[in-house]
Amino acid sequence: MTGLAQNILAVLLSVIVPADTNQTGTITAVVKTAQPLIGAAAVQRQAEQITTTKGKEHDIGMYSRLYEGRITEGKLIIEGLPVPGLYDLRFETKNGGIISGWDPNVPESDYVGDPPLEEEAKTKILKKMADEEFSAFSDRMWILDMQGNVQNAVLLVMSLRMRPFVGGNYQPGEWVWRIERWQWENPEEDTWVPYRRRPFYALNRQRLYEKQLKEKQIVFSRHLGGICLTKERQIVDLGAIQLPQPVPGVFAVHPDGSFIPPVILKGPEKPDWPVMPKEIMPEKEQAGGAK
Repeated sequence: MTGLAQNILAVLLSVIVPADTNQTGTITAVVKTAQPLIGAAAVQRQAEQITTTKGKEHDIGMYSRLYEGRITEGKLIIEGLPVPGLYDLRFETKNGGIISGWDPNVPESDYVGDPPLEEEAKTKILKKMADEEFSAFSDRMWILDMQGNVQNAVLLVMSLRMRPFVGGNYQPGEWVWRIERWQWENPEEDTWVPYRRRPFYALNRQRLYEKQLKEKQIVFSRHLGGICLTKERQIVDLGAIQLPQPVPGVFAVHPDGSFIPPVILKGPEKPDWPVMPKEIMPEKEQAGGAK
């Protein structure tokens, strides 16, 4: 394992100041959806830290803690959320679909006007992500969404390992399916490297069989994630939010609900299970772009 790979495994998530257990916050919204919902929640994303015998703090991984909410006459209310905290919304539909937010936020750039991520920069990042240093474990790899600015980029990455693996009480036929949020930075012009403090963390990681994967109906939307509660902002009202409709497959959408064609980093051009509805996939459009 290379030094960079070891560093990536050692540091997994942004350090959020430990929550004051005496303070809690609330997220509210007016939910508009075409499908009946049977569940709503906020998922807290936070690094877990330990203090060594020498008094130094280290990230040892990331945990996701789910806080159930309620929807009454179209009004979403999720209370009792630790403050400060970073949250992604999660909804479950009556037909078994999952609508999940993810955090697209990155630091502002040093440039006036905070210029957006350019196509040339996207190409460089994607080429590096496809390198064996980052993709060796996986047999399939897709970029579901990609956002950022001239100095910072964030990617929603889906990967799949179909080959047998060693350890972990592996059972024949098992696959490993992962959804991860990767962050890259451009500290010097055209250098693009994984965010050195904490390059990635997992939103979903599951050992499963092919049949289970093909039953998934999950849609990711960036406008439903990265909700930050602070001591100064303990109540966040999102106003009216339109939920996308899950259909068979795993894919991402723009805030307006339009589908984002994935970028295939590894694997066949036409996968045998949908990463978005095939009947509406444009031929040449790539992941990302603001809508």
